Amino acid sequence: MPDYKQTDVHSMHTGCPVVEGVKWNAVKWLHGTPFRGDEYERALKEPFKPLPDPGVCANLHEMCETWALQGECTNNPGFMIGSGASMGSCRLACKDCEECAEGDLACYRRNRETGGFLNFDESELKGI
Repeated sequence: MPDYKQTDVHSMHTGCPVVEGVKWNAVKWLHGTPFRGDEYERALKEPFKPLPDPGVCANLHEMCETWALQGECTNNPGFMIGSGASMGSCRLACKDCEECAEGDLACYRRNRETGGFLNFDESELKGI
């Protein structure tokens, strides 16, 4: 029987320190069988829908204005405005973001920030 109190040296990893710019890390999970098989099968049959851009202030559901008037921005902020794990569906109706003029990068960046998303400079992505 393995000793679970000892560190598994195969799980350890190292990384170089950041000398300049930003350090990015991406994790990819691999499963031997489909994770959440029913969702996987359904997703294979549905057309791909890209995630909305968090810098663009929008309502992602036709009922957002109605729900906002009913107080759902306060009662259900996770769905309406979003949380650290996901972007809200009704940020425009809840006035959690601002509609930006075409090409207004500062406004776009503010919307990303208020939505809890990272703002980055294209130069930080060099070498990726």
